[in-house]
Amino acid sequence: MKKIIGFIIVLLLALIGVATYSYFTAFYTVAFIVDGTARKEKIKKNSSIDDIAIPQKAGYKFLYWMDDNTIVDSSYIVKDNAILVALFEKVKEVKKYTIKFDTDGGSEIKDTIVVENEKLKEPVQPTKEGYIFKEWLLDDNIYDFDTVVTKNLTLKASYLKESVKTFTVRFNTDGGSYISNKIVEQNGKVGKPSNPIKQGYHFKYWSLDGKEFNFNNSITNDLTLKAIYEKDQRKTYTVSFDSVGGNEIYSQTIIDGEKAIKPSSPVKSGYVFANWLLDSDIYDFDTPVTKSITLKAVYKKMDEEASKNSFVITFNTNGGNSIDYQLVEENGKVTKPNDPVKEGYTFKEWKVNGKVYDFDTPVTSEFSLFAEYEKNYVAATDLTLSKSKVELEVGKTEKLVATISPSDTDDTITWNTSDESVATVKNGLVTALKAGKITITATINGITKECEVSVISPVVYSYEIIENVLYIKGSDNEKYSGTLTINYSDETSENVSVLKTGYILSEKEISFITNIKVQ
Repeated sequence: MKKIIGFIIVLLLALIGVATYSYFTAFYTVAFIVDGTARKEKIKKNSSIDDIAIPQKAGYKFLYWMDDNTIVDSSYIVKDNAILVALFEKVKEVKKYTIKFDTDGGSEIKDTIVVENEKLKEPVQPTKEGYIFKEWLLDDNIYDFDTVVTKNLTLKASYLKESVKTFTVRFNTDGGSYISNKIVEQNGKVGKPSNPIKQGYHFKYWSLDGKEFNFNNSITNDLTLKAIYEKDQRKTYTVSFDSVGGNEIYSQTIIDGEKAIKPSSPVKSGYVFANWLLDSDIYDFDTPVTKSITLKAVYKKMDEEASKNSFVITFNTNGGNSIDYQLVEENGKVTKPNDPVKEGYTFKEWKVNGKVYDFDTPVTSEFSLFAEYEKNYVAATDLTLSKSKVELEVGKTEKLVATISPSDTDDTITWNTSDESVATVKNGLVTALKAGKITITATINGITKECEVSVISPVVYSYEIIENVLYIKGSDNEKYSGTLTINYSDETSENVSVLKTGYILSEKEISFITNIKVQ
């Protein structure tokens, strides 16, 4: 019996040894695909790939290997036959330029940084005592803010003395992006502003009184130029996003030649998002879209320990540009991202549950930061009134309707009357008080429109009998048609209709006449 037991023990040890040897000495085939070309390697089971040479590709930087759209690194353990695909990123130098503003003694404007081939956003106009800001100059020429930036620049502010006669040129963008007013010296010329942007439309030209405006014309009075557009008829393409098991990312409709907007990174449990791929290359969102495409997400798998002790912090930009989530270790801190950008607003702060978030707070749970903004001032650029002349009787009212452009302006209208004893005005409602002529004015952001109001006394109606013919007569000495009641001395009465040519009376004696009504 002891011999049998001993034999069994020896056999088991032998089998364990064989299994152990097999476990550590077996080899698997791993295919490394670089730019479509496969190179196969025999790699020992449970070994890493840290000895594999980093692949090279002209003009590109190697990032990592992918196993079925999941990133792996050099510590990847080979446990079976596998196919690993090399992922590269195109090397692209991003140049940035500094724009300085010489306000020539006016209020300070800080330097701004602009990426190469992007456009400079027109800054707030500086103020200078005794002067009116006119325009920004580059090398003594008016700077065109529609020009892309390719070098460092210094723009110099140009002013006019307040004593000089000037005119204001306003730009009605008709729902497009806001363009500030321009102050022009009498007989001077106004510089052409950047083209306004209006969703779904293509800007054509600036018009004055229905005709294209010539920017070589001398300015001799205040003007309001209106933007003329045409419906954008260019082709559109769909950019779709395959989040590969992450949350849904909505597709985008892009006009031919325009660029797609990089969306928020998808969230996938146990993984960290890395990039968007087009085919097998990282997608460059600076690429003009010329066909419909589908971008595919690629992730890096989190190890179990990191997954347990890390939290996903997301950013709700509240209508601004998307900001990627952050994976923060427990008791770590959220890195404050760049301020989000929202058209027509200025970013103020990040909040959590209605309170301003302190980025020095240790993270102990998952949460979302909410962006809060302050609405930018929108100036009125045009004003029209529903009537320019009105005639009112004493005691009557007339509502003047004001149309403001843009409709979402922050400016408010001020109403005034040239003589409150003749007529008053409140929110455009004119009330006539006594006979006379006045002017009602509506003013917003320096734009004034007028309405002439003639107040007349109400006509008082009576009757007149000439050679047995009865007439209805007004206090204005005009004759009117209408109805009245004739009361006779015999205590009878009759209702009669009176024409302008009169009413022939009977021979009955009239006692009195009542109920005069004019038609």
